[in-house]
Amino acid sequence: MDKTNETLGKKIRSNKTKKTPYLLVVGEKEEKENTVSINARDNKEQEVLSLSQFTEKILKEIINKK
Repeated sequence: MDKTNETLGKKIRSNKTKKTPYLLVVGEKEEKENTVSINARDNKEQEVLSLSQFTEKILKEIINKK
């Protein structure tokens, strides 16, 4: 969790340069809709998934890495 006093854009850029695999953005809208905005390291486009869809996606990645 990034609690620095920076803008959202600066936080995203900073963490992308650190090679963070996934940046999850959860604001009021995402909280109400039970979703998460995802900025993946290997994808320039932002993706919005439900929490269950994101969990399923990550579990598949973990299983396939073994």
